[in-house]
Amino acid sequence: DGVTGSYDNFAPRVGFAYDVFGNGKTSVRGGFGSFYDTRTNAVVNNRDADITPFSPQLNLTPPPGPFSAPVQGYVGYPFPATYPPASSAAFPPPVLVVGYDPSTKYKVPVTYQWDLMVERELARNWMLQVAYVGSEANHAQETIQLDPSTYIAGSTLGDNARALFPGYSTIGMASEDINGNFNALEITLKRRMTRNLTLTSAYTYSKSLDDMPIGGDGSSTIGADTTSTLPWYSPGRHQMDYGPSVNDHTHHLVVSYVWALPMLSGHNRVTRSFLGDWEWNGIVTAESGSDFTVLAGSDISTTGLGEDRAVQVPGQAVFAAAGACGTRAPCVNYFNPHAFVLPAAGGFGDTAKDSITGPGLFTWDMGVFKNIPLHEQISLQFRAEFFNVFNNVNLSNPATSVSGSGFGTISAANDPRIGQLALKLIF
Repeated sequence: DGVTGSYDNFAPRVGFAYDVFGNGKTSVRGGFGSFYDTRTNAVVNNRDADITPFSPQLNLTPPPGPFSAPVQGYVGYPFPATYPPASSAAFPPPVLVVGYDPSTKYKVPVTYQWDLMVERELARNWMLQVAYVGSEANHAQETIQLDPSTYIAGSTLGDNARALFPGYSTIGMASEDINGNFNALEITLKRRMTRNLTLTSAYTYSKSLDDMPIGGDGSSTIGADTTSTLPWYSPGRHQMDYGPSVNDHTHHLVVSYVWALPMLSGHNRVTRSFLGDWEWNGIVTAESGSDFTVLAGSDISTTGLGEDRAVQVPGQAVFAAAGACGTRAPCVNYFNPHAFVLPAAGGFGDTAKDSITGPGLFTWDMGVFKNIPLHEQISLQFRAEFFNVFNNVNLSNPATSVSGSGFGTISAANDPRIGQLALKLIF
């Protein structure tokens, strides 16, 4: 992968299981392990092919020539390019630069996981499991933009003219300095298949936190993913980016079941054909909403790092009724738009990362199946499947940009009820 391999990555695994009373009905289990990820992936390696002189690029704003010949009169036109490039190859500005953080020595991402659980047989074919699950992730990748622009009051200069290092489009550095943690209580109730019915119910109460910049995912192309709101030299950058993870849902409940109805083998053929050998299954999902950050909607700080955060107004209730929808429909008032304002010119805002939780979700997916025997080894299966069968309205997150339209309101929802019918020939 272009880097020297490391033999310092020790990845132990340890686990235990204890039969508390010696009768096989109560057990205590636990374990710990460390798990390493790859240091580079395809998009990181391919990034080297996007930069000069390996992949000449030309950015002209505005182009010197007319639309029919935009490079007319341009000096130093790099095409057609030769490969491999000559040592005298030109670097036409603005130059794109990508690199790796030498201070972290390109450490391998690692996750430490541990769990402790108690399992108990409550009754015949019923089992209850209560578990604590935790993990800590270190050295995930983020892109640090080393060439932000500097705010100059009243200036009309562009980002590049105010950059720390003019003449570069971006200077992106991959750094393995993102950390996260996860802690959860998991409760599971299971019923083994008995009398044609099986049931599994799983509830998770959890919290996932990290200091990944908003919109980052730890695996995007260097210099192309979302960077931190604050410049790299600002104290408190990681503290500002610390908050709930993008996949954080405090409460999560899933109930699944399969009920195979009797085949009615003792009844006549007509009864068996219409009423026998049906199967009913389903998945019920209920979870709290995903978190979001209230943003300014534009680059108020003029650093070129993307849109800044909003400023929360002291004393204003976030969820006070405000009537932001007005006469628009469909529209739902979700939070008070007057609780947030734009930061002052040159400011970054102060709203915490993912500090507001969006609407929750409840959906019931259901399926009904009918098996129709046609021959000894041939049967026909009728399938009727419905997603969100009760057509519950699961709202999307609200508009989160102070300067955008509909701020604080919701005007969209997730999928309504969807049904599908099918015939399946089994032979």
